[in-house]
Amino acid sequence: MRKILYFSLALTLVCIFSLPQGAIAKDKPIKWKMSTCWVSSNDFINHDKYFVKLVHEMAGGRLQIKFHSGGEIVPATELLPAVQNNVLQAGGDWAGFWIGRDTAFNILAGFPMAPDPFIYLAWIYANGGLEVFNEIYGKHGVVYFPHCAMGPESGIRSRPGAKGFETLEDFKGAKIRIAGRIQGYVMDKLNAAPVNVTPAEIYQALERGLLDHAEYSMPHSDWSLAFQEVTSEWSVPGWYQTGFTNGIMINKKAWEELPEDLKAIVRYAAQATMCWAAGRGQILAGEYTKKFLDRGANLHVLDAPSLNEIEKIAYEGLLKEAQANPLYAKAAYLLYDTARKTQPYKDIGERPLTQRDVSFPDMKGLKKSAGSLMKD
Repeated sequence: MRKILYFSLALTLVCIFSLPQGAIAKDKPIKWKMSTCWVSSNDFINHDKYFVKLVHEMAGGRLQIKFHSGGEIVPATELLPAVQNNVLQAGGDWAGFWIGRDTAFNILAGFPMAPDPFIYLAWIYANGGLEVFNEIYGKHGVVYFPHCAMGPESGIRSRPGAKGFETLEDFKGAKIRIAGRIQGYVMDKLNAAPVNVTPAEIYQALERGLLDHAEYSMPHSDWSLAFQEVTSEWSVPGWYQTGFTNGIMINKKAWEELPEDLKAIVRYAAQATMCWAAGRGQILAGEYTKKFLDRGANLHVLDAPSLNEIEKIAYEGLLKEAQANPLYAKAAYLLYDTARKTQPYKDIGERPLTQRDVSFPDMKGLKKSAGSLMKD
């Protein structure tokens, strides 16, 4: 019996060492650590979690990503170097955090009067945008996949007693939290007083009166930071960031070590998250707009001449930045080249429809006709 056991063991070892090296490694799961810029209460963290979920489902356990909420391993502002140095193999971010490292990040993050998120999608997947993302992030040792395109943002929220924004005059001297390099340029030209505050600090800054006004993101994201508790005035539209992206940074070495099929899974997981985030974001934006209004938010609409002047100032700042940074110029050119290519059809095929007042069919009648097929 013992001889049979020894023989079986020896035969097994011979079989194992006769296998190609890759055949053994193929069954060994690859393990990554991933964190994000977003704390657990911030709605944006759900995009990162959904991406991780998709990778796990499609990879069948071959690529395992241990996800950590923002701040658990490194502060949000240190996420890029943590991924670059392989402390983390992946990180969910917004490019605006890295503008101080390279101004070209501002184009990826969104800026005043920028093209809408559908133009960003067309740019990323059909006009060289993804390559530009990786050219910019690649300088910092990471591979990048956008996984969210949204906008316009919801607008500027103000403390009770503070004046909303309806003309350019209202910006003079205003203490306002606003993120982005071009955004700051516009604020300076309007004689406002921009204040640099991280998302996690906005609530307390408003509560203590260090700020009178603040912008953050979409209505549901604003709600997730409890702006409804410390603001009463709501100034629209969100001209300061009309389109923006978030995405996934991946350490370059970790990426290169992945087999091709897992690279495809990561790439398509990011694209699928982009679709999910866009659809979910539209629904939530509507729901949370209603919540803010039901809570008594007072709307202020910035007039058209003011928006035209802001656009003029923003383009002026855009050109100044482009002249100082060729990569910034390349990103901006290709983004607006995408917008220019789509404009002929927008003018004749979309504008006559989108400029009409919105109406709906008989929703009660439709629901009644569906009968028991409708869920309560």
